Amino acid sequence: MAFEYEKVAKLIYSKIGESLQTRPYIAIYDYNGNSLYQDKNLQDFSDTLSDFIKRNFKFLEVGDHSIPFSGRNLVIFRVTNKAAVVLYTIKGYVGQILSFKTILPEISFELDKIMGDIPEFVPAAPAFSIESEVPTEKKEIAKIFPNITKNVKKKDKFLIEEMAVLRFADGKNTIKEIVEKTGTNQEDVLRILESFADKKKVDFRIEGNPQMVPILIKEIPEMSVNLGIITKKELEISKACTGNRIIEEIFLELKYQNVVESLEELNKHLDSMIRKKFLRMRFLIE
Repeated sequence: MAFEYEKVAKLIYSKIGESLQTRPYIAIYDYNGNSLYQDKNLQDFSDTLSDFIKRNFKFLEVGDHSIPFSGRNLVIFRVTNKAAVVLYTIKGYVGQILSFKTILPEISFELDKIMGDIPEFVPAAPAFSIESEVPTEKKEIAKIFPNITKNVKKKDKFLIEEMAVLRFADGKNTIKEIVEKTGTNQEDVLRILESFADKKKVDFRIEGNPQMVPILIKEIPEMSVNLGIITKKELEISKACTGNRIIEEIFLELKYQNVVESLEELNKHLDSMIRKKFLRMRFLIE
């Protein structure tokens, strides 16, 4: 039976993989949240997906979808009265994944053939529009409050743009609020705050669980491996650190490429690259 679900997953990939121009990760669940098929790269998230589908399947009509996690290219489709399909991409836009709906009737037909003996979900839920979101406990992006430390002295000299940012670094304004109040673009605000944090003149108060984005400080040449400055695996990891993806998203790509086996292994390599001053961590800002 597992082989039959794998065939459906391969069919989905063959139909939309090329149009997405990026590798889609696929999972198939029944309405009780039982995994029927799941790409190995999604297995670390199986508990979260299972719980979500079990609790929220009833809110969707066949053909409806949910985009449950803000900032993630992950969409859950109710494809039949028995099953849901999960599609996730690391690159691109979440809207591209909705092209799956063009092949939904075909996939529904294939799954109905396989799941013929499984009872249908009842009762049916009221219809939701395409833009509806299923109620869920979203993983909120943490709030980061920069705060000037006692290491800042009155005699210290600052550039005008630095003064504008530091003026609001009082432990009461989030980084996002500082961007809005100063009219300075987010990249410059982060650069200024990180610069002063390195000098221990700014620290951060955090509310929630922060998600971290690895940022390359400088380009790593291939010859660094031959010189023993960095390992071959670390060089491969550096190529995935594009500055706009959190650690978990990088892990999915690298695991698929067989570069790392676990999130713990990836974090060890990232720590090593930080010590070698090739990499720094940046808070994910909404």
